[in-house]
Amino acid sequence: MGGKPQPFAGESTAAPHVHARNARLFLALWPDAGARDALVDYVSSCPWPETARLVSPEKFHLTLHFIGLFPEDRIEELVRTMPGGFEPFELCLNRMEVLRRGTVALVPDPVPRELLRLHRLAARCLAGVGVPSSSGEFCPHLTLARRARGMHPVRSAAALQRVRWNVRSYDLVESVAGGHAYRVISHHEAAKGGG
Repeated sequence: MGGKPQPFAGESTAAPHVHARNARLFLALWPDAGARDALVDYVSSCPWPETARLVSPEKFHLTLHFIGLFPEDRIEELVRTMPGGFEPFELCLNRMEVLRRGTVALVPDPVPRELLRLHRLAARCLAGVGVPSSSGEFCPHLTLARRARGMHPVRSAAALQRVRWNVRSYDLVESVAGGHAYRVISHHEAAKGGG
């Protein structure tokens, strides 16, 4: 259906005097230094096809929620709604998968229940400011490379056992410069003494 985009819930539909700029946002879990080093080692050991475009180590993350375009003048409201005090958990990315269009990622198997609970809690908070939930199933993954068609999953139990970290926070992040850089907007901690 054509026409202009629908406003977020709670957003005025009156003719605006100035259009707010939109920011491209997502919620992310970042690997700690040890897990990031293990990811770098694992990536360097894989036989990548020439077409592969590897993700830079400083951009390694697992997306908790993709928010998409959100009005900049409502970001403070969004930050206030984000859940804190969640249950910390260990995340082990122990399986490689080749996804659509040659995207290669590591996934947790099994997915921690605490991660699923955090995802549901964040979804409820986002819905409160008019961000719709994704219609698809939550499939947590950390992207290693794109355009790697023909890549076969590399299963090295020893290497993948090192790709784990204790998740004790998540961030609200803006994708800037056409997705070539990320800017952390807010940081949200797990419950103290948990895990």
